[in-house]
Amino acid sequence: MGYFDGLTSVGFKKREDGKTVFYPYGILGCGYIVPQENESKIKKFLMKYYTISFVAIIVSLVLFGPLALVLFLILSLAIYAVKIRQLLSGQERIQEKMQYGEGLRNMAASMGVKTSILLLIGAIIMTAGSIFTFFITNNRLMSIFGTVFFGLALLQTIFLVKYSIKSKKRV
Repeated sequence: MGYFDGLTSVGFKKREDGKTVFYPYGILGCGYIVPQENESKIKKFLMKYYTISFVAIIVSLVLFGPLALVLFLILSLAIYAVKIRQLLSGQERIQEKMQYGEGLRNMAASMGVKTSILLLIGAIIMTAGSIFTFFITNNRLMSIFGTVFFGLALLQTIFLVKYSIKSKKRV
C-alpha cells in the first residue's frame, strides 16, 4: 500500500449489491458501473498515469518553469479524458454522485497509516517552509500562495490520517 495505490482507489466505490462504481472525475461527475475486468484495466491505467504524471510534473517544473507545468497539465488532462472515455465505453452510467469524504476514505484505506503519516509530515514541512519564506524573501505573494496551498493540503492530510487510522481499526 502506498501513495499511488491511494490515488488509484479514490474514484472507486463498492455498492451494497456488490457492483463497483467508478467516478472518473471524482465529485465533479457521475459514476459508471464497471465489471471486474474493466476495474483492473482502469486501475492499471490510473497507476501508470499518476506515476508518469508525478515525475513529468516535477521535471517540467524544474527544467522549464511554471508555463511548461501549465501546458503539461492541460495535455495530461486531455490524455486522461480520452483514455478514460475509451475504458468506459459501453459501461452503464449512473446519476449517483460521489461525496467528497468517500474519495478521501477510499484513499486512506488504500494508502495505509504509514503512508498517510509520511504525507502529513511532508505537508507540515511544506507549510512551515512557505511561512518561513514569507519572512526571509521579498516574494511575499508566492509565500502567501504556498502557505495557503500547503495549508489546505495539510488540512486534507490530517483527515487522511484520521480516516486511515479508522480504516485500520475496522480491519
